[in-house]
Amino acid sequence: MLVAKCLTSKEQIFPPQYRVFDLFYPSVIYNFNNDNLADRLHQKHEIHYPHGKLNPMIAHSSILQEGLSWLSIPQSVDKFFNYQRPISEHSSITSMNPYHRLKDILPTVNCLCIIGYSFGMWGGGMDDVESFELIMDLLRWKPKPIIIVNPSPRFVIELLETTIKRKIVYGLSFKWNILAKFIINGCFQRAYRKSCGSANLITDAYFRCEEISSVPQ
Repeated sequence: MLVAKCLTSKEQIFPPQYRVFDLFYPSVIYNFNNDNLADRLHQKHEIHYPHGKLNPMIAHSSILQEGLSWLSIPQSVDKFFNYQRPISEHSSITSMNPYHRLKDILPTVNCLCIIGYSFGMWGGGMDDVESFELIMDLLRWKPKPIIIVNPSPRFVIELLETTIKRKIVYGLSFKWNILAKFIINGCFQRAYRKSCGSANLITDAYFRCEEISSVPQ
């Protein structure tokens, strides 16, 4: 219950990290987060929660929070928090509907973008091994260009390329929250026009934006 409360917002918040998707073409989004921050995404997108989704009304319920303080929580409460906790995935998770849809949709998409996702790798292990293996199997079957957005993408790039045995993975060494603001605020469009599409100059503009964002207000 405490984790569910930390991962969700009681208010309807639509942060840039999610709001930025509405500036792009219709996409199929697999949100491995359990929060409710993507609830206001435009209906043109198809969104799935392969690790389940938390209900903020239950997570922030004053009755349950009061019960927690008195340690009087009913044993059946776990059915209201049916989500994948940060532990190893169970072997049957890929038999669920989001994964069936992934098998159908992946051959039709133009590319795959993985944002900051490390497949739950901690201390040399991998929590999300079932999801990883399914995605790798699909990419070996129907190769697609893959973009990794991560401040340090090299490890994930090498992991994917070694697994699928193809050099089709590219990295953006960017912080997603700052990149999202960079796009939403029109900075990307201005840098694109000013540089005539130069990737190096656009990257320089992003890093200036990142530097400004890191200055204490």
